Amino acid sequence: MKINLELLKSKTTNQTILGWFEQKYQTQETDYQAALDAAVEAGKIGIAHGLLEVVGSTQDVLKITGDLVIKT
Repeated sequence: MKINLELLKSKTTNQTILGWFEQKYQTQETDYQAALDAAVEAGKIGIAHGLLEVVGSTQDVLKITGDLVIKT
């Protein structure tokens, strides 16, 4: 699934989510799972959670080779 800033603006007024997305992707379209992954990698768990709330869940599966290390 592809998302862009206009789609997000139609679903939320949350300036934290919108600001992060606009800074990262400007007006470009990106893959939804890639945006979720980018937010998590940047330590923006709240943004990833917010995206899931406003856009919805995904059926994508992230396969990890090796040990999973979660930064806290």
